[in-house]
Amino acid sequence: MKKMILIILAITAALMSSCAEETKQTNAPAEDIKKENAFVDASGTVKSKNIKNIIIDFPSSVEKVNVEEGQRVKKEDVLITLDFTDYNFQVIQIEQELKVSQMELQSLQDKVNKMGGDNPDIQKLQNDLKYAEELYASAQEEFDAQQKLYNSGYIPKQQLDEQKKGLDSKRKNMEDIKYAMDKIQHNKQEEAEKVKIQKEKLASLEYNLKSLREKLNRNYIIQNNIISELQNGLVYEIGYKSGDIISTDKKLLSIMDLDGLFIDVNIAEEFIKDVKPGAKVIIHPVADSSKVYNGEVYKIADMATRENGQTFVRAEITIENNDGFLLPNFNVDVEIKR
Repeated sequence: MKKMILIILAITAALMSSCAEETKQTNAPAEDIKKENAFVDASGTVKSKNIKNIIIDFPSSVEKVNVEEGQRVKKEDVLITLDFTDYNFQVIQIEQELKVSQMELQSLQDKVNKMGGDNPDIQKLQNDLKYAEELYASAQEEFDAQQKLYNSGYIPKQQLDEQKKGLDSKRKNMEDIKYAMDKIQHNKQEEAEKVKIQKEKLASLEYNLKSLREKLNRNYIIQNNIISELQNGLVYEIGYKSGDIISTDKKLLSIMDLDGLFIDVNIAEEFIKDVKPGAKVIIHPVADSSKVYNGEVYKIADMATRENGQTFVRAEITIENNDGFLLPNFNVDVEIKR
């Protein structure tokens, strides 16, 4: 009887243990589901918010490249040393053209001034014209009187013709003086137009020289060196090597700000309703799953994009505790709190 009781107790204990295990196994998925419902999972890439493309838009060449692809740099580190020989030659050339143009303009202006009201030739012609007009008026009166005498038969036609020749001569002399004055005025207008054109040429040269000089007034150019403006930067896409002539349509290099990193993620459209700006985020880098970073959703795109047959909405996430391990283009998995 005692043995029977022990057997029953053993069977009961085994059944209770089995039930407890089943209960534990039943509760485990429930906890996982609860955790899954609390977060939206997504994958993303580490990117930099601040990227500077260094452009050189004046004639120069590369003397020395002082950095390598992917190198970290700090503020005022020398990245590339340039040769400004071609640039300096162009500046000197424009300066010389400017001096010649200024001399030409002064010469034209002096010539125009001499053609003005104080011009002795103009004054002489004005006096000559006044005298010629007086002579012509007097000759006209004389001719009119002679015409009346001829009409009355007091003088012969030969005498009238001689008077007419004198009148015509004085008219021609007056017209010649007017023509000479008109010619001087026309020449003055032509010279004034030349002055206008020369001033425009001068203004263009001055503008070109000013623009060329201002091309050096950039924060990343010190003397003939290209320097970093970023305290914690990363150099990439170096487009030249020593000795290369720089093209104005090709950038010198790029620098990204490592202090301005963020996570760029694509969220499946069926979950975007659960993601809000300000939502807390847990970040797991693929490069080291043991590391965990915190972040926050700070921007959600206003439109969706379609990739590989699926529709996503882009979002940007801050990195609050980056210890320097996360680098641009690292892949990460994120859990966004609903």
